[in-house]
Amino acid sequence: TDIPVDIAKFLTLYDNKFVKVKGEPAIYLIQNGKKRVFPDKLTFYIFGGRFGEPRLYEYVERTMLDVVPSGDILSATESPKWEQIKDEWDMVKVMTEPENLERIEDLINNDSPFN
Repeated sequence: TDIPVDIAKFLTLYDNKFVKVKGEPAIYLIQNGKKRVFPDKLTFYIFGGRFGEPRLYEYVERTMLDVVPSGDILSATESPKWEQIKDEWDMVKVMTEPENLERIEDLINNDSPFN
């Protein structure tokens, strides 16, 4: 049987939040009534996501997420932090391991040795 879903309530509750289904790798940003997937760890990080504590995404049920229409794939250039990192993008885009992502935090916060 289908599980009834109050999609409007779901979209209001999770608007502009990161969500994922437990056990699945994809993380989404709910935005303007659509789910937008992060294409990689780096893009998620640049949007303010983190892989350690505090966890900045919320777990949702697959049945809920399935009824949300898909939007465009997120791009790093859409991040509010893009202006701070765009000049270093060639260096930053290869830093995909979580331990390297902390260096991006320094760049975003203008503590970079490159400044």
